[in-house]
Order: sequence, then C-alpha cells, then structure tokens
Amino acid sequence: MRYIANELSEAQSSTGTAALIEAALPIDASPRNTSVSAAPGTGKNLTPRQTLRDWFSARWFQLVHRQNLVYNTCWEDPRLDRQALRIGPGDRIAMITSAGCNALDYLLDEPQQIFAVDVNPLQNALLELKIAAIRRLEFSAFFQMFGQGRLADCHEVYHRQLRPELSPAARACWDSRIRMFGGRGPRESFYFRGSAGLFARLVNASIDRIAKVRDGVEELLATTRVAEPREM
Repeated sequence: MRYIANELSEAQSSTGTAALIEAALPIDASPRNTSVSAAPGTGKNLTPRQTLRDWFSARWFQLVHRQNLVYNTCWEDPRLDRQALRIGPGDRIAMITSAGCNALDYLLDEPQQIFAVDVNPLQNALLELKIAAIRRLEFSAFFQMFGQGRLADCHEVYHRQLRPELSPAARACWDSRIRMFGGRGPRESFYFRGSAGLFARLVNASIDRIAKVRDGVEELLATTRVAEPREM
C-alpha cells in the first residue's frame, strides 16, 4: 500500500503559533499478491502452514481495517505522552492517527509539524472531520457531535459546514457515514459505532446484565476526589 502526505490543516494554537497536521492517505488500497516465498530477512522458505497463516492474517486485517472504523476515540492519556516526550516548538512528530484525539492534543505544546499516519484511511478521515468541526462549528455543536456523539441535524451541518473543508477521500468516507452522528437506533451515539463502539456496547451489556453493577459504576464515575475510589 502506497501513501502520500496530505495536508489536513494549519491549526492556530492558543499563543498564535501555527502548527501543521499532515495525514498520510492511501492512494492505492488494492489487494496485493499474498504469496510469500521467504520470511523477510531470513532467506528461508516458509512452510505451507506459515504461508496459509499469513494469508488468513492479511485477509482478516483487510476485513477489519479497510472498510471499518476501528477507533472512534483514543483511550490513552496524551498528557503522559507530552510529559515523556517533552514536546515543544520546533519538534516534528510522526504518529499513528487512531481517532486523531492525541494528534490534536499534542498541538497544545506547539510542535512545528505532526504527521498522522494510519493504515486505515477511515481513521485519517475521522481526524479530518474533527479538524473541520473545530474550524467551522460553535463549541456547543462541536461538543454535541464529538462530546456526546450525536447531533440532531448532522446531515445538514455536514453538507453545509463540514464537507467543503474535507479532502475528496474524506468526503467519500463521510458522505455515506455521517449518519453515525444521527443519534438514532440502538447505537444512539457515535461512540457506539465502529469496532471500539462494539466493544463499548459489550462492556455495557456485561455491566447491566451479567455483573449487574451499574449503580456502582455510575457512583465511581461521579467521584470528584482521588481518595473516593479507594474509599469505595
């Protein structure tokens, strides 16, 4: 799969320093010949079993990533990354896009450039959509869309305000998927969409129907002091 660097945005930081996010978008996602003659770097031929395993692995990877949004949000705490990496002006960062949250968070430290790269083009399209929303939406609408994961008039907002900001590849993605933010059906939030959303639904089902600890979980999430969870 070949990639090119595609400029996404020039985001203005709180102090006025321009920070550039670039994302690598696939320009050729067609399946490749999966026959394997040797293990890379070993010079040894693979056994039929290893070749078959690699073939199934490649097909499974394509099934999961090629047409499916995997991450709707990043689960890591980017504050720890920023402390460890000591990001600052002049730094150039290459990172996996995932849901784009961490790339946007790193901008708070005003690096010169961020290159967001992902094997799944839908993840880069999500980052583009977030940048477009930051640029074009009022905070209340932005929070409804990406805080709560639902926006009642998402189709109108998308076509009127967000779509013109997107690259052709991102438009092709969201033209058929913006309904994910519609707030309808059993998956009433964007955060119940994609692979991570499916996992979240399964966790909720376990909490409600198997472990039956919903009250305790809600109480834990409502805590405001570090000591409270320990006391609980």
